[in-house]
Amino acid sequence: MSALVILLFVTQLLIEGTKQACPGCPVDGNPEDKDIKYFLNKAIEKINTESKIVEPKKVVKILSVKQQVVSGVMFNITYIAEGKLSKKDYMCRIVLLDEPWVSEEPQVLERHCTPIAKKKNDKSPHGTQK
Repeated sequence: MSALVILLFVTQLLIEGTKQACPGCPVDGNPEDKDIKYFLNKAIEKINTESKIVEPKKVVKILSVKQQVVSGVMFNITYIAEGKLSKKDYMCRIVLLDEPWVSEEPQVLERHCTPIAKKKNDKSPHGTQK
């Protein structure tokens, strides 16, 4: 009986260990990390000046970050942005690839923003009621 308990315990440890140690798998990043904020703001600044977007945007709040080691570090960031002209809020997602040996700034692989509809009675900024 005790051998079975030990076997089950070791099996559970192995299963739990493989969940956490997955080389190359995406992991949660810290939305408050200063490097992530820096990369995101640099990318948005570049997009605002170099591309022909309808309206430049600024980052209001980072909601989530996934990091993945590939041929560098890939960041999949979801954030709220505000249009600099219209002051409309947008839900945005950007994928950045940081390869410091290739470029000082991360490459923008993907970017998409969708307007956020404010609720009728919502008078607070960025679509959240207080």
